[in-house]
Amino acid sequence: MPTGGGTRLWPPTTTTYTDHNADGSKMPEPARDVVQIRRRILELENELYAWKTRHNSLILPGRLPADVLFQIFRYVVAACMGEWCQKPLSWIHVTHVCSHWRLVALECVALWSQVSFFHPGCTKAMLQRSRDAPLSVSFVRKESYRHNEMLENILAQIQRLRSLEIKEDDGNRLAFGSILAKLTKATAPILEDLSLTKVTDRYEYEIPVFPEGWAPSLRRLVLTRFRIPSWSNLPLGPSLTTVDLHQSPLNRGIARPTPVLFFGVLRRMPLLRSLSITSLLPVKGSGYKELDTPIQLCSLCPALRRLYLCDSARALNNLAKSVHFPKRLQFMIAFKGDFTYVALSTCIDHLRGAWEVLQTGVQALTSDECHTHWHPFLGRGHQFTFSFDPEKLGGYDSDFSVTFKDPDLSTGEIVLAFRTALDLSSLQAIHIHRSTSMTTSTWKRVFSNLQALHTAGFWCSDVSSFVRALHDTTAGRVNAGDSTSVPGLGFPALRAMDFQESEWALKGASYRFLRAAVNAWPSSRPPTRLDILMCINICKEDVKILQELSPKLQVDWDDHAYYPSEDPDLHPKIVSSEDEEDEEDDWEEDEEDSSSD
Repeated sequence: MPTGGGTRLWPPTTTTYTDHNADGSKMPEPARDVVQIRRRILELENELYAWKTRHNSLILPGRLPADVLFQIFRYVVAACMGEWCQKPLSWIHVTHVCSHWRLVALECVALWSQVSFFHPGCTKAMLQRSRDAPLSVSFVRKESYRHNEMLENILAQIQRLRSLEIKEDDGNRLAFGSILAKLTKATAPILEDLSLTKVTDRYEYEIPVFPEGWAPSLRRLVLTRFRIPSWSNLPLGPSLTTVDLHQSPLNRGIARPTPVLFFGVLRRMPLLRSLSITSLLPVKGSGYKELDTPIQLCSLCPALRRLYLCDSARALNNLAKSVHFPKRLQFMIAFKGDFTYVALSTCIDHLRGAWEVLQTGVQALTSDECHTHWHPFLGRGHQFTFSFDPEKLGGYDSDFSVTFKDPDLSTGEIVLAFRTALDLSSLQAIHIHRSTSMTTSTWKRVFSNLQALHTAGFWCSDVSSFVRALHDTTAGRVNAGDSTSVPGLGFPALRAMDFQESEWALKGASYRFLRAAVNAWPSSRPPTRLDILMCINICKEDVKILQELSPKLQVDWDDHAYYPSEDPDLHPKIVSSEDEEDEEDDWEEDEEDSSSD
């Protein structure tokens, strides 16, 4: 390397090869020089490696004890293999920091026992380096056909499995028949977690008989879209804490247990905390006659805290008539198939009698018409969640939820069934998410005269029907003496309204109704906060007028103004001048009615 005075700090042999033709007196011999140069480069690289190794052994990272490095490796692996990690194998770089870290990593069998299927060579190396340590296997990647041989190798070592998750994807069908056959050939003494998931009903696989005592340590069992011919086939034991059994409704000849068998199986799982089942409830009403008294579920499963049931209204109704559910429970049900208003009302009424919580007043209600449900057969559906705890008034922080997939009943009929069966008089908060079907009539017929309601929130919803119903008070909008008239909402305690990413009907329309409604509120009402965030068809002038209405009205707006009718990229409906005049007349009448109030 040149110094300030031009002197080089390397030996003469290096100068010989780097300055071989400086004076032009001698032409090089390329073949011989290349060999000698490569030899010299290798010598220098080895020397440099030795110096770096010695350097790393003297600094703190290179002197960390093995047990500390084990913990570092575990934390890095956990962070890199998280659900949102884009590069799940990025943790491998910590094994290349230095030779000390490398040697420790190779000896840390726990580092290699969480088998990944990102490349067949990597999977093979992990199996070798894990030696005889217990394995945690997650086989959920795309193009998994490249790893079928490795998966078979792992299934042949079932005695080493601590957890096994196998899930096919849309582009790759797995031979679950062969997988199930291999699983049941031998016992799994240390297996704690088993999850098998099909994503299609096109190919039907039947759960075989698992040998007695097959997995004595099993704590979690998930089987999705398999045909379960009998509950006696399943490896249900006393160590289980989580059971998810989702039988496809399209499976031919669905086998359901009798009530005696169903409750007998639950009795064998005293540690069960979470139970989720689909199309597996007893449906024959006569079978319930064998039960002398209603079953106390808290006696069968004293640890149960989460219950999810997806089935027909008939199956849910029969169960509700024969069971008492524990009070401390997160309870979720989902209706599949067609059902009538009477069937829904009857089922909710029987559930109310079977679960003490439903007999108390609802504190918060959330309606989401486009809820992305985790359930494999529901996908997007209309979900209602209820909270009976005054401390749980958030959107999805609930005790009870009901989900519908493409129901024949209208939203109005569904919420009317809830209003009939449940006590909504103490409702404090209501949240409407992604709603387009809540009509003004539904608002006034179902949610009128809620004396305790203080918060109403809307997200990605059409708020025009709510604002119109809020404006249509009994005095201003209902003809006196008309017995068929529907009263207005009447929320005397309302003090907060939150509109996020919602649509305010026509430009200037809903705002006028809201202004009229605010003017009609009594002066004794509590202060009201109005939040308007990312909404459509409202502008700065509208907000300014609302702020001037009342000193008790606090308006928080994010300055977002967007009108679809003025967007050149859209194709708005052409409205005739006569229609516009009629519309203006309607709004003027509404304003006059409001001022007369």
